[in-house]
Amino acid sequence: MIERPVGAEEPVSALAVFRNRPFLILWLSQVATQVGGNMVLYGLTVLVFTASGSNSAVSILLISFLAPAVVFGAVAGVYVDRFDRRLVLVATSLVRSGLFFILVFVGANVGLILLANLMVSIATTFFAPAELSVIPRVVPRGQLTAANGIFTLTLNAAFALGYTLLGPLVVTIAGPTLLIGIVASCTSSPPASAGRLRRRPRCRCRPVMPRFTKPGWRSAPSSASFARGSATSVRTRLSRGR
Repeated sequence: MIERPVGAEEPVSALAVFRNRPFLILWLSQVATQVGGNMVLYGLTVLVFTASGSNSAVSILLISFLAPAVVFGAVAGVYVDRFDRRLVLVATSLVRSGLFFILVFVGANVGLILLANLMVSIATTFFAPAELSVIPRVVPRGQLTAANGIFTLTLNAAFALGYTLLGPLVVTIAGPTLLIGIVASCTSSPPASAGRLRRRPRCRCRPVMPRFTKPGWRSAPSSASFARGSATSVRTRLSRGR
């Protein structure tokens, strides 16, 4: 029988994490962002290939989707830490949904499609670290492992669900342009939900600064008193001797 160490935390199930309403809101925002983004990528793939008939144009589209994560991924987290995470989540989500609405009216202009897709990918690169950094603010310490596992699983499953399943299904039924419009409408709601995330209360206490004193400062008054007392004692003894 394996004994649990004293003070060790009990494992937390995924259902327990989903009972945390702020985390549920954040996770739903991730699902809408990741799945919707991959659905749009499939729709853009169909639009670019239909308009150009070139596999090279499709390759450039995929490069414009992946390159920002490589170029800006290392510095995105640094800049996100300088701002309010909720503000970054709302701003990047609004940028993404706005660009999706623009893509609806671009039509078969391959150049504008590539440019808009590049901007969407850049916004997503800054959205992801902001989303991850919010998890410790809305989840207790004992649920962090389960929460991070759920986010990782969602990230990996989003491509399969959006690009290979839902994207082709919606394009077959409604066409790529309508798919992009549907995703744009759906991704306009996560900013409002992210804005309802509770901010961690700030401590209004003043920090206690240690006081540094030079050696001998505190002993100086006592030494002076000792010297005055010794001088008085000597004078008293001399007067008695007389």
